[in-house]
Amino acid sequence: MLFATQTEAVSDDTIVFIHAAGFSGSMWREIASRLPGRNCILPDLPGHGHSRHVPFTSIEHCADEMGRFIEQQNFGRPVDIVGLSLGSYVGLLLAARHPQLVKSAMLSGFHVCGMPNPSLMKLIGYLTAPLMQLGWLRRKNAQAMGLQDPTLASDERGNPLADLRTVRRLLNEAVDFKAEGLLGVVATPTLAIAGGREHKAILASLSVLQDRMPNCLARSVPDLGHAWCAQDPELFAATVRSWTSSQPLPDRLEPVPS
Repeated sequence: MLFATQTEAVSDDTIVFIHAAGFSGSMWREIASRLPGRNCILPDLPGHGHSRHVPFTSIEHCADEMGRFIEQQNFGRPVDIVGLSLGSYVGLLLAARHPQLVKSAMLSGFHVCGMPNPSLMKLIGYLTAPLMQLGWLRRKNAQAMGLQDPTLASDERGNPLADLRTVRRLLNEAVDFKAEGLLGVVATPTLAIAGGREHKAILASLSVLQDRMPNCLARSVPDLGHAWCAQDPELFAATVRSWTSSQPLPDRLEPVPS
């Protein structure tokens, strides 16, 4: 069973937030605090945080574990999901493999068409992953993402939230991730979104998602980067509120041409 924290709101409207690689559900605390009245669940993915007893084996396995978690946590009722980076890959596969559990999805900062120069990216990831075991570098990386609270990059003892083996495995999985074959069958209402300063492969995927997924809308966020949830938490929370309640999206978000 995955570990999770949960807001105290008593509501049938449940949002499950799926975190980025190397972090835990706690990275969403600031966003959850801006959603009063919503039941926000912040799980730790396999191999991360307090769920390190569940080994990370693949993104598909993460999606299946998340499906089991939602069935148990929400009594099988569908939930809205919000993901960033690794959380978005997991969220897309969750919607594909367990569609009855996902009411809507807001997925940010992921690609579906393959990364350029994958062998080089894997090598860089393999060589740099050990550096993320250093506390000061994790804190600096968190601050670069906009996460100013240094505790979000480490556990209570100051240790990494994911071990070296997990980090290397998930980096390889993310580089190789391709989902074109799934897009036509995912009918979940989905907002695919990314900061305007994202990697080119992620920005290019927005139009692909919008064109090939039946109920997908794509948007970009001008002047913000990968972790725009931390750079502008109020805008991110407003987007979550609007999308999950079928209301007009914030004007700052820019449409993505087909």
